[in-house]
Amino acid sequence: MDNATRKLCDTANYLAHNTQLTVMVSLRAVVAAVGLCLFGVLFKAQGTHLAFHSNARLLLISHHIWVVLQALTNLLAHSFSLIRFAMNFTGPCDYMISMTTSLLLRGPIVFTVYGQVWALAAMAVERCYATYRYRDYEKRDCTPGKLLIAIQVQ
Repeated sequence: MDNATRKLCDTANYLAHNTQLTVMVSLRAVVAAVGLCLFGVLFKAQGTHLAFHSNARLLLISHHIWVVLQALTNLLAHSFSLIRFAMNFTGPCDYMISMTTSLLLRGPIVFTVYGQVWALAAMAVERCYATYRYRDYEKRDCTPGKLLIAIQVQ
């Protein structure tokens, strides 16, 4: 084993046994779980009955979905990390995971963050359009909202 690999293994071993990191990852998992519960309460109490134009309502629900997916992916990734840190491996390199596993764990988190950003941008565009076309906007259908949702998923 070369020196660079040995340093990576030692770093992985150090992080796996680091109490502060374990506490921080635990807190992030708890916050994600609490967020999911609170969104469940919000969806149950609010439903889809929002006092907005249909375009704004669609885009706000789309943003809510991105936030729920973000909390879910964070909860899964941090739970995986906590389970992995709790295992007792004999060698320090055993704590390392493959690039594929790392990508499968962290990729959805990054994807949902960008989904939230694009959902907020779509809401801003929709509100600007509604302001520009304020005279007849309330009589229009929800085509612009559906188009903006399709664009943010692309």
